[in-house]
Amino acid sequence: MYEGYTRLNFRRDGAILTIELSNPGARNAVDGPMHLELARVFGEVAQDRDTRVVVLTGDPAGKAFCAGGDLKWIEQVGGDGVLFAQVLREGYDIVKSMVECPQPIISCINGHAMGLGATIALTADVSFMDKTAKI
Repeated sequence: MYEGYTRLNFRRDGAILTIELSNPGARNAVDGPMHLELARVFGEVAQDRDTRVVVLTGDPAGKAFCAGGDLKWIEQVGGDGVLFAQVLREGYDIVKSMVECPQPIISCINGHAMGLGATIALTADVSFMDKTAKI
């Protein structure tokens, strides 16, 4: 499980699965690969009998929970109708799979969460914030 991911890092501690949003060069902003990975990961989690709880956080090297959508990627998406439709489907899949995930999802907001990052953080079942983090 959890193979082929490039923008999500995974750590397991017993039945706790920690998922880190990882795009440190862009403050963990969501680009095309991360968006696609987020659209599929919670479906995999739902099938994972070894995971009882998910902790969702930002890669500390990115110095943010998630800075929202990567602006360069958003520019590319905006000019392509087919790609835009795909991104809309993926966005729906992200939220739907988080809401339907049988394991509780805890977001540990370890830095700023903006735009899509705020949506992801607050769609979790429970959210905890660092004192310096902002939504």
